[in-house]
Amino acid sequence: MGSVVRPARQFTTAAMSPTLRRAFFAIALFAASGCVTIPAQVHSVIVDNQIVKEATNEVQINRAGVVVPVAPGAALEPGDVITTGPGSQTVLLLENGAVEVVLLENSEVRISSIWVEIGEVFVRVKKRLREKFEVESEYGVAGVESTEFIVRVRPDGAPPEEYRCVTLQGQVDVRSTSGTWSPLTVRAGEEVTGRSGTPPQLRQLDRKEYNSLVKRINDVERVYRPGAMQLLVPDVAGLMESDARRFLKEHGLGVGEVTGAVTGSAEIGAVVSQTPAAGQRIMPNDPVRLAVEAEPTTVPQVVGSQMTDAVRALAAERLKQGNVTEQITGERPQGEVLRQRPEAGERVPVDSAVDLWVEGASVRVPSVVNSNIETGGRLLTDSGLATGRVTDRLVEGVTDGTILEQSIAANEPVAPGTRIDLVVAARGIPVPILKDTTSAQASQILNRYGLKLGSVTIGTDQVTCRETVIAQSPRAGDLIRPGESVDITLSPACIVQ
Repeated sequence: MGSVVRPARQFTTAAMSPTLRRAFFAIALFAASGCVTIPAQVHSVIVDNQIVKEATNEVQINRAGVVVPVAPGAALEPGDVITTGPGSQTVLLLENGAVEVVLLENSEVRISSIWVEIGEVFVRVKKRLREKFEVESEYGVAGVESTEFIVRVRPDGAPPEEYRCVTLQGQVDVRSTSGTWSPLTVRAGEEVTGRSGTPPQLRQLDRKEYNSLVKRINDVERVYRPGAMQLLVPDVAGLMESDARRFLKEHGLGVGEVTGAVTGSAEIGAVVSQTPAAGQRIMPNDPVRLAVEAEPTTVPQVVGSQMTDAVRALAAERLKQGNVTEQITGERPQGEVLRQRPEAGERVPVDSAVDLWVEGASVRVPSVVNSNIETGGRLLTDSGLATGRVTDRLVEGVTDGTILEQSIAANEPVAPGTRIDLVVAARGIPVPILKDTTSAQASQILNRYGLKLGSVTIGTDQVTCRETVIAQSPRAGDLIRPGESVDITLSPACIVQ
């Protein structure tokens, strides 16, 4: 436990009243599938908001009746009882670090499971577990797979409740230890309370209660994890924007983008939502984005109006023009509003922007198919358009330069200056049949067609004893340009023995 022992304040478990020691709850340390003990260890000891590195009597372990001071790194055994005094906390690691349990001041736990005699523990399940991690008490059992929550067991005579479970993040399933009441699901920002012999009560925490718990946990986090801490985000919904800004700053967080919203359920200037949500964890000084209730106005109908009239109508409702996108339908006058967002009748914050889609300037595409390329180009230019990419296509029996296709059909509306791609005819010569001719004959035939003989290859398969064409490329009937070459393969001559 260490060689240096800090003196303790005056508190002992023996001094506690029987009613205090009678209030137990447990954190299960055994796998549900068997009796394999899950390792538990003391991670940190905190006294008066300072990390303690040596053994201290401010936090004690009672092991088989022998009370010893606790030091960071101490391994815990089934049956150990851990006690924290005034101003002292300790952080336990379970499930090989997957679960953190923070014992707040004036608390006592026993490990077998972990039985807490009095006080509060904060549980953070950092990784999803194969089995639910459970916190047990005489009143109820709280089970989770991945979340953050607090369980408090108060002694008799400390109203209003003996048992309390508060969920800070995620959800916790709570069931009766004795089976006398139906299970409950406690979601983030809710708490379940109960006393022995009475059914539990589920309620939503108010902002002040919730934030008080968040502050306590964050204060502990700052002490025992200063270099890698992630803070719980408080709940600022309902605060005025200026108060929310100040509150977040006081909690070591920043303020991100602030947007207006119209809900009709909050005072103008009050925060109606936040991102990240309350209970999420973020790094210190990271921004929290706010949506604030804004003065509302109604979006007017501007579809069908000219652009200039639409802008005036928006200004009359204290709105502004947003993004303007030109769209071409060819069916409405240029400058007419075709669509708007938000739509007419929606309630939005004053000074919001309304995006508009308006009919753009357009021209009709002329038909240039069957025109020659020069004529087609002039038609496009005269219509305020341009010739785009021109691609040749080999055809037979069509005049060179005749336009065969255009990329945008005739009479379609397009923006001025649009480029129209064209496919034009190029004279193609069908390749003649050269099979069974000699290379000299093949050359003569190709010359008559305005083509040339290309490479001549002697084949390996002896098809005939004459050196005649057995293959050609391109194939007979394919179209090629005038002057292009045709390659041939000849059969080898016979060898006489």
